[in-house]
Amino acid sequence: MTLLEWTAQAVEEIVRTDDIRELRAIVDAMMAFSKCRSLAIPELLLPLVRESDEDLRSVASIIASVANTRVKELEGYCQGPDLAPLSAVQREILSWIAKGKTNSEIAVITGRTKRSTDYQVIEILKKMEITSRAQAAAAFAVR
Repeated sequence: MTLLEWTAQAVEEIVRTDDIRELRAIVDAMMAFSKCRSLAIPELLLPLVRESDEDLRSVASIIASVANTRVKELEGYCQGPDLAPLSAVQREILSWIAKGKTNSEIAVITGRTKRSTDYQVIEILKKMEITSRAQAAAAFAVR
């Protein structure tokens, strides 16, 4: 399993969790780990110990963000980014992003050119007012 696939799976599990205390603990652990090298690796990240410290910190930051969004959603504060402005093509591409596919892989799967796929990904990020594929995947998972 790749790092991106594992991250997507962890995000899916977090999105299904309804225990706010557990989610807050995940947020705290991941935020602390992503900001400090001296802390022990949180249990949730143990399957990834072969990854570099920087990769683990990036994953921890993503997981903290998703868990925090889920806490807010459960508390009624947040519904996540609106997917309504996205076209059907963009929603399809977003679903593949959430599954960890690269733009090249998405182009082959959907029968589009890589350049067209690259353009659509940029448009998705603009419309959702986000800056990364990870945020897009998390937003899709939270919807």
